[in-house]
Amino acid sequence: MIKKTLIFAVILFLAGLCTALSFVFPKEKGILRKTETVRIIQGGDVLSFLPQYIALWNGYFQEEKIKVEFIPVASENIFLSSLQSGRGDILAAGLEQAVYAHTDYGEKVVAFCALTKKDNTMLVARDEKPFQWGDLKGKTVVTGPPGSRKTVVFKGVLARQGLSPNRQVTLFTNIPLTLQAGAFKSGTGDYILLDEPEASLFEVNGLGKAVASLGDEVGELPAIAYLTTENCLQNRSEALQRFTSAIYKAQLWLKNNNAADVWNLVAEHLPAPKDEQAIKKGIEKYKALGIWAENPAISRENYERFLGLFLDAREIPRPVPYEIIVANSFAEKAVREITYQPEK
Repeated sequence: MIKKTLIFAVILFLAGLCTALSFVFPKEKGILRKTETVRIIQGGDVLSFLPQYIALWNGYFQEEKIKVEFIPVASENIFLSSLQSGRGDILAAGLEQAVYAHTDYGEKVVAFCALTKKDNTMLVARDEKPFQWGDLKGKTVVTGPPGSRKTVVFKGVLARQGLSPNRQVTLFTNIPLTLQAGAFKSGTGDYILLDEPEASLFEVNGLGKAVASLGDEVGELPAIAYLTTENCLQNRSEALQRFTSAIYKAQLWLKNNNAADVWNLVAEHLPAPKDEQAIKKGIEKYKALGIWAENPAISRENYERFLGLFLDAREIPRPVPYEIIVANSFAEKAVREITYQPEK
């Protein structure tokens, strides 16, 4: 298995605070805010989570009087149980987790802050031959589990291209995530679906070539977001607002800096990065494809596009209203009150 490259659990202990731009936002006069601790559950170190580390490195959490603690979880199967049990306050994960919580368990898990506005999955081939979607006919693809976002989105792309999953294109959905890269290296599958920076790591090591972006094919949708419980939404609203404001500042920084600037910030906090070239390539792809969200709000249009893929794949029995899954008040307040100013 190819080791994940962004080992942020180590970075957190080494991260310094460097403010790269200024923000103007209303101050609460006469009110001394105490520092709030927010525990974030997340699984895997992927580039999609980079805004939260930028918020840490650039001091935006500190500005908002937020202390973050990261709770790593090894498997997506226990994301929801970890959140519902109170192990963490926030879950950084695919929006489908909130949808499944409602349709499968009757529980209310709410998305309140977007991390990405496109799916971050790449289709990786074994060689660099020119690619067309019709090339997949009669081929095999290593995907995620049946109900995972990458598999559902991939099925949606195949349908748009006139290809029938598991009839014209065979999907390997039963290979554990931790074994997929090794299985592909050993010859299983003609193609594989990978997130970044693993897709770029494959390219750097000569194991394959990213030939298509699922996010580019299906358009904007809130693929990865911050989720929380209804109880936390009601009882820790001030902490969630400050957290969202810090993330929005990081999103503004990402929007107003190029891929080289982003890499320079990452490199400053990565002690002798082992896979420097792969991380740089991954950042360039995210910027070029517009994967990171530019603000934390989740639009109704993008949510319904996301939900439509799961309905088409018959992974959920019925539509789930936007108002049940999405709470935009924190995002809207952050966008309304925080103004970007270029660095002097």
